Formats: sequence, structure tokens, C-alpha cells
Amino acid sequence: MADEKEEPQLDLIDLPSDTFTSIDKQIRSKSEYFERLYANSVAVQVSPWDIAIIFGEILGKDEDGRPRIEETVQVTLTREVAKALGALIGSYVRNYEKQVGKIAVPKPSTDSPLEPPPATEPDEK
Repeated sequence: MADEKEEPQLDLIDLPSDTFTSIDKQIRSKSEYFERLYANSVAVQVSPWDIAIIFGEILGKDEDGRPRIEETVQVTLTREVAKALGALIGSYVRNYEKQVGKIAVPKPSTDSPLEPPPATEPDEK
């Protein structure tokens, strides 16, 4: 029917289509430790084994104008889960932008809540 909204298709880059299980086929419950948090700052730490994402909130600036960030929670993921999460979030953002329009991200500055990724050297082949 033309009136029914079609579920947006996920554009999962190079991940197999069976990487994700539909939420309606999962049994989900919240643990007694479940918390909802707000974050407008994110930092990433990488080790040889996993990737940690640290969420926080910008509280203002110090006397030198640098942002003061209160880190709230760290989520550590395997590289495989981090890749799947990145693809999933990217897909939802692309679908949102197709429906609503491009999300404007402010130009990075000294008070940016995002930590820039480390510089990488081109792959040697």
C-alpha cells in the first residue's frame, strides 16, 4: 500500500547482510544497572585488542578558554563490534539525511566536543 511507511534499508558498507539480527527477533531486557546518559562529547581510545568510546558532557570553559568535559561513561568494544556499530550508526544517519536533509556539523575548533582521529600514514603496498 502506498500509505504504509517502508522500513528504511540499512546501508552496511562491506558487512554481510546477516551481521545484524532484527530487533523484533531478539529478547531484550534492561539490567538493574541500566542508565540513560546524555553526551555531547566523545573520545576514542584504541588498544591492540579493543576500542573504548568515552562519552561526556561539556560543562563550560576554563580560564584559558579550553572546554571542561566531565567524562560520564566508557564503553569498550571489540574491533568487530566497533566496526558493526560504526556501520549501523552510519546507515541510520544516511537514512535520516535522505528523509530530512543534511545534518550540519560545526567546523572543528578548540572547543570541539569531538576528539579528532589520530593521523594515519598511507598504507604501504
